[in-house]
Amino acid sequence: VIWLAVALAYFRVTHAYSELSDITVAHVVLLMVSSMAGSILQLPAVGGGSQLAIIKVLVVVFAVRPELAVGCGIMLWLVTFMAVVPVGLVWARKEHVSLVRLEQEAEDIPTS
Repeated sequence: VIWLAVALAYFRVTHAYSELSDITVAHVVLLMVSSMAGSILQLPAVGGGSQLAIIKVLVVVFAVRPELAVGCGIMLWLVTFMAVVPVGLVWARKEHVSLVRLEQEAEDIPTS
């Protein structure tokens, strides 16, 4: 069910761009696979492997203009990866989780 929701999000985001309205379900699966493969690669200091992979596939495979590919890649990342952050912060607040306290506890753990 989660993967269907992610695929639907990819489908809806890509179709929000008029130039990408001909993207099919098979194309969405290709974008999802490239995003997963890109997630393995973390760029120094910024991360961004997922976005970079999506942008490259859009430009190279689908012949999308680079500006549009960058916008779509970032939007897909925001919708699929970052959408849980507000919910997580509210939940952490409700459960009285202190990020500062967690960081201090992590620093106190002895490393071997």
